[in-house]
Amino acid sequence: MESPLTPERRFATDIVLRLVEAGYVAFFAGGCVRDQLLKREPHDYDVATSATPNQVRDLFGARRTLLVGASFGVVCVHQMIEGVQHQVEVATFRSDGDYSDGRHPDSVRFTTPEEDAQRRDFTINGLFYDPIEEQVIDYVGGVDDLNAKVLRAIGNPLDRFGEDKLRLMRAIRFAARFDLQLDHETESAIHATASTLLAVSPERIAMEMRKLLVLPKRGWGMEQLFQTGLLGVVSPELDQDWKANTEHVTQSMAVLERFAIGDFPSSVAAILFPSRNSIRSNSAKESVRMTQGRAVAASLKLRWRLANQEEDSIAFYLDSASSLLPSAMDLERNVPWSKIQPWLADGRAKRTLDLLDAWSFVTRTPFERLPEFQASLRLPPAELNPPHLIDGSDLHRLGIKPGPHFAQWLAAVRSLQLDQKIVDKAGAIAWLIGQQKELD
Repeated sequence: MESPLTPERRFATDIVLRLVEAGYVAFFAGGCVRDQLLKREPHDYDVATSATPNQVRDLFGARRTLLVGASFGVVCVHQMIEGVQHQVEVATFRSDGDYSDGRHPDSVRFTTPEEDAQRRDFTINGLFYDPIEEQVIDYVGGVDDLNAKVLRAIGNPLDRFGEDKLRLMRAIRFAARFDLQLDHETESAIHATASTLLAVSPERIAMEMRKLLVLPKRGWGMEQLFQTGLLGVVSPELDQDWKANTEHVTQSMAVLERFAIGDFPSSVAAILFPSRNSIRSNSAKESVRMTQGRAVAASLKLRWRLANQEEDSIAFYLDSASSLLPSAMDLERNVPWSKIQPWLADGRAKRTLDLLDAWSFVTRTPFERLPEFQASLRLPPAELNPPHLIDGSDLHRLGIKPGPHFAQWLAAVRSLQLDQKIVDKAGAIAWLIGQQKELD
């Protein structure tokens, strides 16, 4: 199995050599073996060994080791190489006890490589590799499954999913990431145990979604979440809408297919866009006047414990795209530049236009102003987003007292500036003075 001699690989190989020279069995394990067989460069390397955590620490020294999970047999070995800190997780071959919390084993027993492979999740992740003999060690049929492009749980899939409920989502993500088909028994077990995903924390569910929705096959992954029943736990609102409106499923998948791969918030918006009128927020903020996109994003934030920035971006994509839809624009054909420019000046504008382009293509609704908006994005920054003519200090000098109206005055001047009705600071000041006199 050929693999580039990256610093990470050399370091991991050195660790295996040291362990073998000391009389222990040691192999590369898990994802790094899978990635190399798929001719993908591993992001990191894990080592599995017959040495216990204390033996690993004695061999490499206390200064180069960190007991990150000693109770589970895991030690981090680290070293500075060419000015970069590298680390490799070294885990003792083990067999796990019961998983009473649905996530972590209650106990572990140090054992053989064969038993260690059996306690892992999927056959493609249960492989070992001997970098000294350059040989794959396969106790679970992972090589055959990779060749057949199949994702299969090791042993009884009901047992594997019972041990760790997050594996239900990981199965979908791995299959999407590596372009695999779900083994029939594995897929049936996901169907049968989908509701147990409720035991997994919202943060962990959101982390899986972040990883899934930036993959080329994220559309297929979303369909699998829906078909297996997992979407009912991941996003009950979207699941309910898709069950009631099958055309929304088709449209979401088509938009994703057309929509260039982007970040997590824009992918979420692409999925939700066809359903945005159907999904209702369960947020406590419902009593507060919110835009439609903001309400959906707020509900999703509560469900997945999203960061404020993620919520804001999802709302931005949904609201700005809806506002710029051809149907919305037709209601006001002469939309002033001051209403369009704030969206286009935002760094997320290109993704918004990509979303609109995909939606227009899927619904076969011509978006005649799309080239105009795309051209505007290519304007020099000073033209697309010119400096504000006035700020709060100018209002102070005019004797305007601070308060909520500050933002209103500044926004009013900004709109006039963008529509070229005011072209300089002197004109802005004169306009404000005139407005103050009218109020007096």
